[in-house]
Amino acid sequence: MESSTRLALLLTIAHHFSPSLAQSNLCSEVKDFATSNATGTYPIPALSINRTEEQNPDFAGVVGGLVEDSGKSWILSPRVKADADFGRAYTSVWLNTGDTNMTDVGVCLADVLSYDVNQYAFSKEVLQRSVDDNGDCKTMLGEQCVAALQNQYRQQATTAMMMGKCPESNHTVPWECADLVGGGESWLGGGMSAGVDLNTTYTASALAANHCDNTTQPLNASMHDLPNAGSAYNQTIRFPTLWFMSFWPNRSAVSGTYETSWDEDVHVEIRCMKIWEVAEGSAVPPSAQELLESEDAVFAKNVSGDNGGSGGSGGDSGSGGLKVDVVFGVGLAGLVALLLA
Repeated sequence: MESSTRLALLLTIAHHFSPSLAQSNLCSEVKDFATSNATGTYPIPALSINRTEEQNPDFAGVVGGLVEDSGKSWILSPRVKADADFGRAYTSVWLNTGDTNMTDVGVCLADVLSYDVNQYAFSKEVLQRSVDDNGDCKTMLGEQCVAALQNQYRQQATTAMMMGKCPESNHTVPWECADLVGGGESWLGGGMSAGVDLNTTYTASALAANHCDNTTQPLNASMHDLPNAGSAYNQTIRFPTLWFMSFWPNRSAVSGTYETSWDEDVHVEIRCMKIWEVAEGSAVPPSAQELLESEDAVFAKNVSGDNGGSGGSGGDSGSGGLKVDVVFGVGLAGLVALLLA
């Protein structure tokens, strides 16, 4: 990685996660939400803990499994904020869980960028397909690859369910997706992620406790700010970031008493989310096709593949995604420790 790029990235991380900025960090997150340069919206199934299961006398004290809450949706909203100081942009994904009680619900996340360190992390063919992807990744990555990712992150979620926290993440590329990385085992666009505390709120009382100024407008308690990913502004808007999200019930209190690692009790979302709307007054990038046809576009070295098989074209393997330890009930100091681990 170029030294200037690395420095910019480290400074951006420090700005968002440094303990010395703890009081202002929450305030800046809310302000960034309100002043985003571009946004997108993706509904996913609302989840809730099956409290009926908890009444089973054979499993006393076991938190029920996660089930889809019929007729309800949660909303994932990627929001891009330009960082003029470094000529980059970062995407924060906000999760709106509506009226769901999130007690005993944990989540682990990982992300893969489409563009990183002055080159595309996928082949031109894969990126062309990504433009038509509806967010479920099946057009961009292929159905077999998505199914393999679902299985991989479901297994990790069952471990998290027993531990009450995310395990050290395994971001090895499944063989069904290997064509996307030239037969390698690591994603080329492994992005920077950090933890999220689902107990953090951005309500008026939280803003007051953090000494936010009176121009900072509160958000509903159902809003959760997930880790952000940074890349070049134009590519951040025109091409998706891949997000692997695993939701799980916290069963750590009884993990030594019962066998509790049932994979049907967790929920995984594999999402390729791009931006749909650029805010008025913000720079409008060239089209995706114009960016792909640009003379200075650099792509991962390609191999041939097709969308119906293991995922499509890709490139030689490179640096993998960083470890993501996302959690249930970790404060800012914990997030910094995880980021530096």
